[in-house]
Amino acid sequence: MAPLLCVGLSYETASVAIREKAALTVAQQREALHRVAHGQVIDIAELVIVSTCNRTEFYAVQSTSDGDNTAQALSQIFAVWRSYCQLSDAELQAASYQQLGQAAVQHLCQVAAGLDSQVIGEPQILGQVADAYELALNCGSTGATLSALMQAAIQAGKRIRTETALGQGALSIGSVAAIHASQILGVTQPVTILVIGAGEMAQAVATAFIRRGTDRLLIANHTLQHAQELAAQWDGEVVPFTRLHEALHRADLVITATASPHILLHRDDLLTLLPQRAERPLVIFDVALPRNVDPGITGLSGVHLYNLDDLQTVRDTHYSVRQSAVPEAQRIANEEAAAFARWQSSRSAVPVIQQLRAKAEAIRQSELERLLPRLGELSAHEQALLDEFSQRLVNKLLHSPTLTLKSKSAIGEGELYADVVDELWQLTADHPAEA
Repeated sequence: MAPLLCVGLSYETASVAIREKAALTVAQQREALHRVAHGQVIDIAELVIVSTCNRTEFYAVQSTSDGDNTAQALSQIFAVWRSYCQLSDAELQAASYQQLGQAAVQHLCQVAAGLDSQVIGEPQILGQVADAYELALNCGSTGATLSALMQAAIQAGKRIRTETALGQGALSIGSVAAIHASQILGVTQPVTILVIGAGEMAQAVATAFIRRGTDRLLIANHTLQHAQELAAQWDGEVVPFTRLHEALHRADLVITATASPHILLHRDDLLTLLPQRAERPLVIFDVALPRNVDPGITGLSGVHLYNLDDLQTVRDTHYSVRQSAVPEAQRIANEEAAAFARWQSSRSAVPVIQQLRAKAEAIRQSELERLLPRLGELSAHEQALLDEFSQRLVNKLLHSPTLTLKSKSAIGEGELYADVVDELWQLTADHPAEA
């Protein structure tokens, strides 16, 4: 079986400054996936890219089963990654990790389950993994192995959210941000929120604040339709980008969550704005990657800026709330990972099963050709019945051997049994290697 590989980095190994340089845009992901789909990346047969604000990970299947080529395959993944990111080879190597074989399977199942998230149990990651799989499917970069793996991971995430308490009341990034903002702004005064962006993360954060009793919601987004849809959902007000300065003056809380690769709020913008605010505190949550807010804003009087890394401490604070659900969630993730491993092992039996059935079919056809002239004139219906009978007979005879080969492969004995079947049926002798 071709080895399964995972290369990536996350909030555990890289700061937000590194993560934003390592992240790929959707267009870049699509291009990389197309390169693999068209055989343009040596040693890589399949690829899925999971790219979120907290991680960038490449899940790949090596082109051959030769373990000696694994180092070369890993090198190819890094080469693809470096061609899109803004990090040097040394920076990328220092911040990244590698998972091989079953370790990669286990890792993805935990990622999809929210067990590896910055805020444990957060709900967005499952949808992000599903989106990554859908993008790879559309680009044609997945085959049997990665399709089965992604489905196993998604199944693990769904089961954990329905069978355990891990997802009940789980603190998303938005919920964590809402708690911080309430502590700074208070909960008794009316609050005006300005959301810059209208994507999934912006909606999640806005939802968390709205449910805590926000009085006014302003939405600014480059795509007016998306801003209008979010405004309609929460009875908010759409603000054109040309009036962003005015919205900043009105806002108590700003959430930036756009896909823009550039800084949207600069230090100079706030320096001219702050005197007009009469010392009203301004809380800014920059949950975008790359960041939308100039880090130099930190330190301005009355301004409280938080990025994704600043929420790291909250993970430890709230981990104990759902800690009792973690063992059961981990058991389910392990269960789905083991099921995938059994499926992958059973795949080693496929070639010999195909050869076995091909030989049986050849014998069936040969015997029919020998028999039919001896039966005289047969109607088309009678010939069809005879053909169906012979097919059913072959299928029934091969049913048990096929199941046995698959089950023995699943427990690591596939090669032994494949050799026995090969010797008994002389399968290799029928298909000699080419000179």
